[in-house]
Amino acid sequence: MTFLILLVPVFIGFTYMVFNAYGPYLKSYSSFQSAMISVLFVTLGQIESDEMFKVNSVVLTIWVYLFFCFLYFIFMAIFMAIFVDSFELTVQKAGYPSDFKEDAQWRYLDYFYWLIAWMPNFIIKRIKGTNEADADDGDSDRDKKGSDDEGK
Repeated sequence: MTFLILLVPVFIGFTYMVFNAYGPYLKSYSSFQSAMISVLFVTLGQIESDEMFKVNSVVLTIWVYLFFCFLYFIFMAIFMAIFVDSFELTVQKAGYPSDFKEDAQWRYLDYFYWLIAWMPNFIIKRIKGTNEADADDGDSDRDKKGSDDEGK
C-alpha cells in the first residue's frame, strides 16, 4: 500500500508536466485523461518522441530522464525493499524450514515436468499418471518379491 501511496502522486505529477508542455500541441496529450493514458504507454515503451521532440526538445529530454530515473530506479528499489521486508516478516512468523535443502532439491522427474510445463494440462496429467503408475508398479513388484522372500 505504501508503494502505491508514493507511486500515484509521482505518476500524476509527471502526467501533469507533459499535459502542460504538450497538451496544446499534440492530440494524445490534449486532455489530462489522454495524457495519463499516453504516460502509461510510455512506461510500456511506446513514446511519441518524434512529435514531442518537434514541439519542445528540452522538456522532452528532461522529462524522459527524470521519468525513467524515478520509475525504474527509485520505485524498483522501493518495491524490492518492500518485498524483502515482507519476506523477512514471513520468515519470522512462519519460521524457516530446517529441511529446506531437501525440499529445494529436484529429482530428474521434476526437471522433466518443468520442461513440459508448456504443454496442455490434459497431456501433462496423462504423462504424470503413467509415470506415477509405473513407479507404483515398480514398488508393488518390489513388495511382492520382499513378501515372497519373507515367506520362505
